[in-house]
Amino acid sequence: MGRLHRLRTRTRGLLGAGALLLLGSIAHGRASTEEVAEILRREASPQDNARALLALGPSAIGTLFEIHASGWIESTEPLNPGARNALWQALSAQDPDHLRAFLQNLSRPLPQAHARDAVALIGAFGQGGDLVLLATLASPVDEAPLPVALRTAFEEALVQLLTRDATSQTRLPALYGQAHPGLLGSIVQGIDAIGASDPRQAVILLAGLLDKREGLDLYLLTRIARLSQEVVFPIEPAALQPIRHFLSWGDPSEVQLAASSLARLNDYGSVGELVSLLSSTAGNVRSAGLRSLREISGLSLDEAEQWQAWFVKEESWFDNEFPRIQRELSSNDPALVARALRQVATRRLHRDALALEATGALKHPQPAIAHLASVALGQLGSGVALESLAAAVNRPEPQVSRAARAAYERITGKAFPSH
Repeated sequence: MGRLHRLRTRTRGLLGAGALLLLGSIAHGRASTEEVAEILRREASPQDNARALLALGPSAIGTLFEIHASGWIESTEPLNPGARNALWQALSAQDPDHLRAFLQNLSRPLPQAHARDAVALIGAFGQGGDLVLLATLASPVDEAPLPVALRTAFEEALVQLLTRDATSQTRLPALYGQAHPGLLGSIVQGIDAIGASDPRQAVILLAGLLDKREGLDLYLLTRIARLSQEVVFPIEPAALQPIRHFLSWGDPSEVQLAASSLARLNDYGSVGELVSLLSSTAGNVRSAGLRSLREISGLSLDEAEQWQAWFVKEESWFDNEFPRIQRELSSNDPALVARALRQVATRRLHRDALALEATGALKHPQPAIAHLASVALGQLGSGVALESLAAAVNRPEPQVSRAARAAYERITGKAFPSH
């Protein structure tokens, strides 16, 4: 017990009474500090030492965690980078159920370094059901802001959970609604990190947080508006409903952000509500509605009556003609397919549905039809066609390949990938 006593003494000086509460929660039945120290002092690689530490079994979790978090093997022996690496490898490789039980039983409040390591561990193994535990371990005990190191660890762990397990994404709105106020900004920052590589998913996640915390919707809508500029692939209408809600119930600033986002996201289901904004008594709301309608339609109409007439005409055409378009696009008669493609290319509403039907023509045996399909899909501008257009670039006919590439680049606004 000599080295364990010295570890407790050193921890008291470094971290205070909170560490003693921690040690009290993990001391029972754990592997000895001496066993761990002997392994860490070996002249072996971090990987070899990690395997030896892991072989100590789950009873070593508490000791491994404490030494890693405190940064000391004992009072006169700080951890070197190789030892820290070995400890973390051994901790991360433990059975998730054992780690989860250990973290759930930690005495709180935790010292900062221990909270950071606990949060990082959940990032290493956690699933959707661990979101609440993650937030609990990271939550400050008062209104003080999170320390930078803990905030960074929490945001990184949150991203790991959200990208590892889809159930984390469905659980996130409930967590956001109940989380400590000090975590709310970090939750959004974590989603922003996802948005760097997957803006579409980030928009869906942020939309799910709307109307969950009073006074924060404008903050979320601002981020949604920024990310919506990067989204190419369509988002299911149901996922956009929380944004659409603000067209009817938001204050003018929220309405403007919601309208611009929905237009950039090609949410054709919101067009009727965007037209209604043109009758608003607030000039900035009317302007937002007009800008959004022009963006989503590609038209330059001015008056509310013109937009209303156009909207009614487009809806009527889709209701009455879409079944015929479907039949003709699947016809064996090239003339009927060509006629349907030319008509599809002129429409400005329901472009996702129309593009989805038209992609089949990219495989038509006649190059002229496949070329026409590429041109039509480029004019429609729907991201649902991108995968099919990318495949059509590989067709042997130069005119089809060029047209498919041009359509892809028109939709994405980027050069066609070289690989």
